[in-house]
Amino acid sequence: MSFLSDLFDKDARRRNRIASLTKKACQKFGQSDDRLGAVNALDDMGDDDAIRGLIKRFSVSCDNKMHDQDEKKYVSDILVEKGPAVVPFLKEYVAKATEVTWAFRTLRRIEMVEPWIGHVLEQLGNATSEDTESEKLEQILNLLQEQKDPRVATAVTRLLSDLDDTVRFAAIETLATLGDEIARQPLLDALVKPDEESQRVIHRIVEVFLESGWEVKGHRKAVEDRLPEEYYLDRSGRVKKLAAGQSGKPDGAEEEDSP
Repeated sequence: MSFLSDLFDKDARRRNRIASLTKKACQKFGQSDDRLGAVNALDDMGDDDAIRGLIKRFSVSCDNKMHDQDEKKYVSDILVEKGPAVVPFLKEYVAKATEVTWAFRTLRRIEMVEPWIGHVLEQLGNATSEDTESEKLEQILNLLQEQKDPRVATAVTRLLSDLDDTVRFAAIETLATLGDEIARQPLLDALVKPDEESQRVIHRIVEVFLESGWEVKGHRKAVEDRLPEEYYLDRSGRVKKLAAGQSGKPDGAEEEDSP
């Protein structure tokens, strides 16, 4: 009965058409030309559900990475051309999806940076890897790199204590791009935290201090206890790396600051 009613129901036929095109546009193992044909058909339809279908293309990654990125850029261009009208649909998508990078990139092309950062931080909220896919958190943290907005450091810092070390690592990378004291102190606190057991997390924080030339004054003993064997602190409390084949702290690297 439902098939017969759909057959004579114009709206139902349109919904079915959009569903079919969306499925084709998101076929991971399909042909690029077939996916693009479905994308163009959805663009021509242009109603709300068709826009949702276009955005859903961002949720799938195809085996051919070059085609995948080209197609997503093409969909992004279509959406940007539609302007602010698509913003509610992009926000609706990122609230539910795991793959959010392209949707947020598209949103950034439509909005000014300040409200865009607000939308990204809104999605981050109080989420942790206990209630949100770590992959999504990692993508959001990557999007916040280089964003000097003062809201970012506060939002990212709490994830230095996340249970998932991949999330903690991504938080380190984001804070490292912010620079200065706003990132130095949270990373220093994370480095000397006794319950941090991930060696890659510890190693990356040490590398950030080496690259940034930041001092560890006030935490020298705790930091030295954490340093991988190829690193040491110089007299000013800055992280240095031993030269290849060198062992032991160089002469003149005695501590000047108090622990």
